[in-house]
Amino acid sequence: MDFYKNIYYYVNVYIKYMYNFNHLYYFYETARMGSVTGAAKSIGIQQPSLTIQLRRLENELKIPLFRKVGRGIALTAMGESVFSICRRIFEPAHELKLVTETQDHAKPTSLRLGVSSDVERPFMVDLLGDASRSLMEQGQPYMLLKSDTHDVLIQLMKEGVLDAVVSTRADYSPNVDLLGKREMEVGVVTSGNQKKVGDEELLLKQAIWALPTEGSRLREEVNSYFERKKITPIIGFESDVLASVIRAVVDGFGYSVLPLQYIQTEMKRGTIRVIGKKGSTWKHCLWLMSLRPKRSSFAVAALNQVFLRA
Repeated sequence: MDFYKNIYYYVNVYIKYMYNFNHLYYFYETARMGSVTGAAKSIGIQQPSLTIQLRRLENELKIPLFRKVGRGIALTAMGESVFSICRRIFEPAHELKLVTETQDHAKPTSLRLGVSSDVERPFMVDLLGDASRSLMEQGQPYMLLKSDTHDVLIQLMKEGVLDAVVSTRADYSPNVDLLGKREMEVGVVTSGNQKKVGDEELLLKQAIWALPTEGSRLREEVNSYFERKKITPIIGFESDVLASVIRAVVDGFGYSVLPLQYIQTEMKRGTIRVIGKKGSTWKHCLWLMSLRPKRSSFAVAALNQVFLRA
C-alpha cells in the first residue's frame, strides 16, 4: 500500500537526478501506443534500443512498469500510475500539435475525437475500432484520439480542433449538440478470488476500497452511493486511470464500484465478480457531443451509431 502512495515520490526523485526526459518519454510513448514496436517507429529508434531504455527506467524506479499479456504488453497497476504522471508532462506537446496540424485532416472520413480522461480507454478503443470499419468503406480514414478534462475538450471542439467529444458530463451550451447518451449499469465488485462470506453487503462498511480519484464524475456518483448506504469508506487505492483501479480489484487490493461495461472481460474470466443483485445501484452515463451549427460528418454519424448500440 505504501508503495502506491509513494509512486509520485519515486518518479519525482528520478526526474530530479536525470539529465533529460528521454526515458520517461520512451515509457510514455510505449504506454500510449500499447506496443514497443509501434512506439519505436513513432520515436524513430530501433526496438531493441527502446527495450533497453525501458528496462533502465524500471531499474531506476525499482518498480515493474509493464507485464506480458500473450504476445503483447500491458501496464501494471504501478505503471498506470506512472503513466498518469507522464501524461501531464508530455500531453501539452501533443495538444500543441493538434492545434497546428489537425485542420489539414478536416474531411468526411476524418474523426478527431476527444475523450474525457475519466472514460475507460479500452472501452473507447473498441468503439473506435467498430467505427473505423464503417469509415474504411468510404476510403482511408484519418483518426485522432485526444484525452483530457471535460472542459479542455469542449473548448477544443468549439475551436474546431476536435469534431466530437465523449464525456461523462453533458454540456448544455447553446452551440453544443448532444448526439447520444449511453447508460451503463454500475455494480459493486471484488476480486474473483475473494470468497463469498455471509451477507457481503453488510461487510462493505468494513471493506477496503479501490476508487477513481476525487473530481471525476464516477467518483461523485460513488460518493453519493456511499452516503445513501451510510458507508464511510476505507480507501486503500485511488487513481485517475480506471484501468489501474480495475487492475487493483483483480489483484485483490480492494472492493470497488464500477460500470459493468468496463469489466466485461474480467467478469467473463472470473477475475472480478459482482456483489448483490444487478440493477441495485445506478446507471453511469456517457455523452457524445458535437457542435450544433455544423451538420454531423459521416465519421461522427458512424461513431454515434456504434456508440448507441455498443
